[in-house]
This record gives sequence, structure tokens and C-alpha cells, in this order.
Amino acid sequence: MIWGKNEEIEVEYPFFITTVCSGYSRKFEADYDFQGEYHDFWEFVCVLDGEIEVVEDSRVYRLGAGNFIAHAPMEFHRIKSAGDTCPHVLNVSFRHSGNLPDKLSDGVFFLTTSELEEFENITVSVIEAYYNGKEADQTAGSETVFRICNFILALMRRHTPHATFFSSKSATEYRALIKTMKENINNNLSLEELAAISAISVSTAKVLFRTYAGIGPKAYYSNLRAIEAMNLLKEGKSVEEVSTILNFSSVNYFSLFFKKHFGNPPSHYKK
Repeated sequence: MIWGKNEEIEVEYPFFITTVCSGYSRKFEADYDFQGEYHDFWEFVCVLDGEIEVVEDSRVYRLGAGNFIAHAPMEFHRIKSAGDTCPHVLNVSFRHSGNLPDKLSDGVFFLTTSELEEFENITVSVIEAYYNGKEADQTAGSETVFRICNFILALMRRHTPHATFFSSKSATEYRALIKTMKENINNNLSLEELAAISAISVSTAKVLFRTYAGIGPKAYYSNLRAIEAMNLLKEGKSVEEVSTILNFSSVNYFSLFFKKHFGNPPSHYKK
């Protein structure tokens, strides 16, 4: 709480960092190619030097020095070296409570020199606090948490993300196919059906996903449906309702599908 001359002003963070999951500062090889993934926490990526290609959901970005991108929980993302460079990349990931600004994951940010230095310092503090083989320093950890929160607030106040991405023929076809998958997330279509709706061949679809996602199109579609099932359960739908909405042949088959993706059956997740 802040006291003014004639009034009190209540100050609250709209969100707070509950767990810092990891952090690193690495220089990748020119052929570095990290397999795409989903996870249930935020991940911040910043380039100090060189170039990287980032696939985020259906979007394909090229990031250079000073560029920053944020991956939201359960958002597919993949990273690899680009431009024949050996990029130096900073990474911090965390879980939070409350609501982070929507535009945080809407594109690429171009950091100022001071912002870049601050994010580098945050990354170093995460590494020092959690990865130096010492018992975590509670004070240092709390300071790091507040610095991440302040970095996000300052970023949102000063910047608008750039949502421009690759517009090559292959990247456009890749986005179109993912758009088809999302529009038919409840229909449980075959790869042949998805490709036909997107007006591309099955062989082209496989090449596109190998190039940009690192996994097959059917596996990607399956992951989208699994995340949709999880979201529907979060909204309060019953296991039976979700099975019907997503057009599974039976509740048992849906339960097996869900357990394959998340390790537990939907009834366990709902509890």
C-alpha cells in the first residue's frame, strides 16, 4: 500500500511468479534443432547474438539479436539455429498465479539495450540461485521473482509485439493446415481428410510438419485434441460430455487417449 497526501492507493500485482522452473544461457551450434514441445508453464526466449527460427503454434518467426518471445503454457513451440549462425540464447521458464497480459504471447518483442541487459541479469540470477549446486538462497530467489514480474510489466507498458512471420509458400501451407485442424478439432478427421480440406497432398503435409514442427501432422492434431479435452474438463464438462464433444467412439477409448497424452485418465485429472 502507498500513502499519498490525502489518500491511500492500493497496489497489487495482477499476477505473481510461483515457481521458477529453469534458466540457461547457451550458445547453440549452427545445426542446433530442438524438438518441438508443449508444457504447462511459461517460457521466455531471448537472442543475444546470431539468429534462430522459432515455430510457435502455426506461426514461424525469425529472431535476431535483441529479439524476445514468450511461449504460453500448452503452446507448441520449437527452436533451431538459423542463418548459418551459432546463436547465443537466454531462456527462463516459470509458473504463475493470476493473469498475465494476453499480448505477451502475441509475437516478437524488440528489446532496448537496457531491457536486454536486465533480462540477461535475470537469467544469470536464476542460474546462480538454482543451478550452482548450492542450497537455494531464499532472498535471492524472491528478488529474482520480483525482477521477472517487473520485467513483464515494463515490457507490456513500453512495447507492442510484432506479429509478422514468414510468408513463404511452405509456411503459409503449414499455417493453413493447422487452421484446418483447429476448425475441425471436434471431428477426429483422418490425415487424408485434413489434407484435402487444406488443398494440399498428404505427402506435402508430412514434409511441412517435419520441417516446421518436428512431429507428424497426425501427432500434432492428436495433441491439439488432447489439450482441447483438458480445457473442456477444466470448464466443468464431464468425461462423458467431453468424449461426445470430441467425437470419440466410446468413453473408454477417450480415456485411453487422454491417459496416453497426460499420464492419467480424465477422471483422475477432473478430481
